[in-house]
Amino acid sequence: MISRYLIYILVLLCFKVFGQEALTKPSCFKLPYAVKTGFESIYPDVKDVWWQVLDNEYYWAMFIKNNVSFKQEFDSTGHLTSAYRYHDTLLYNDKIPKNINDSFKFSYPNAMHIIWKISDNEFTATFYEQHNQQYESYVAFDSRGAIIYIDRDFPDAELLPTLIKTYIEDKFSGIEIEGKEELHNNKHQFNLLVSKNDTIKLALTFDGNGKLTKKRRIWLQRNRKAIE
Repeated sequence: MISRYLIYILVLLCFKVFGQEALTKPSCFKLPYAVKTGFESIYPDVKDVWWQVLDNEYYWAMFIKNNVSFKQEFDSTGHLTSAYRYHDTLLYNDKIPKNINDSFKFSYPNAMHIIWKISDNEFTATFYEQHNQQYESYVAFDSRGAIIYIDRDFPDAELLPTLIKTYIEDKFSGIEIEGKEELHNNKHQFNLLVSKNDTIKLALTFDGNGKLTKKRRIWLQRNRKAIE
């Protein structure tokens, strides 16, 4: 009974880590030997490493060396595929102030693979979403928990606000959509590109309340009927 209870507790802890935690040491998943040796061959003196796994194919090692934060990506064979360095600090999710963490969870309940960074008293989360795992999203909060910056790509209309999604569905059919949500210098907008048959596109801009503010037709080929 004791062993089963301990296993149950460990499973819950692992679920908590992968469901909410941004950074984790490889305690709830087995780090492949090839990845471990690949990392150690490049950084033999780095011992305190935070690991993140994405789709069991890519492994991100995050660590601090000489007061600089690094994020290195390895594939499952242990080859270094990309490398980044930041002049800010990577944080565990449980080190984020509660008001900021609560604001983030409320705004992005389907966020996954979260990485938190702090710089100049701004807390920035880099993450993926359940319906948008091919694009990274970025959102920054001030110390009060207010969102001050957003950079978020949309591969389709699934994650758009309801007002914008309804407008698209009412006005168009048989179309493809992609776009970006941006908040910078207190200006919040959604810039969308609507296409049909890979020939004609519409550039649409909505404000943060979902109101259409700009509409522009882009012709990719001549003598084609426009999207109405």
